Amino acid sequence: TDKKEAHDTLYASLYSVEKSLEIKNTDSKKSERKAKAIEYFTRFPEGEHFYPVGLKVAVAHYEEKNFEEALKILFIVEKTKTDQTVRNKSQDLILDIYNIQKRYTELKDLSAKYLKEASDSTRSKSLVKINEESHFSEIQVKNSQLKPIDQAQNLVTYYESHKGSELGQQAILNALKIYLEKKNLSSFAYWSEELLKVYPGWDKKNN
Repeated sequence: TDKKEAHDTLYASLYSVEKSLEIKNTDSKKSERKAKAIEYFTRFPEGEHFYPVGLKVAVAHYEEKNFEEALKILFIVEKTKTDQTVRNKSQDLILDIYNIQKRYTELKDLSAKYLKEASDSTRSKSLVKINEESHFSEIQVKNSQLKPIDQAQNLVTYYESHKGSELGQQAILNALKIYLEKKNLSSFAYWSEELLKVYPGWDKKNN
């Protein structure tokens, strides 16, 4: 059919530009690749290469720091059911953009969502790290506006969500410092005991 011919011709043309870029990377060739990828992505939503080509479009926007355009496409592309590589790369780019934009709450929530569907341990570990770090950054941003005792409560909440992690330990130490400064000795005693239960030998390592 005419539509299939148009699809195949456009994809072949895009593939040809990709190959020439491997030999010589020029700005004009990159612009041509982007234009052809956008045309394919727009014209052939049912095309067999829709998701990988969409990722190319998103990467082009990302490299130009056009993050909002990249996100619009990435949220479509990451829904692929058949191409796990494209799905993972799309999700990683979304998380990276949120990190660049300091959108820590969204980064925390989305990394937790992606973690639930992660199928290998390396990816799971990476997502756990992103989740812990973004949550810690979120707490720091919130705490900059709060009274010390509320800061301590947020740090304790963080610790309880990420018990056993390095940042969990950092959070509880920061909370203890506040409790000591504010002479809240019952909380200081309780959470000191908790620290030693979860991180045995901590005091020996740090004295």
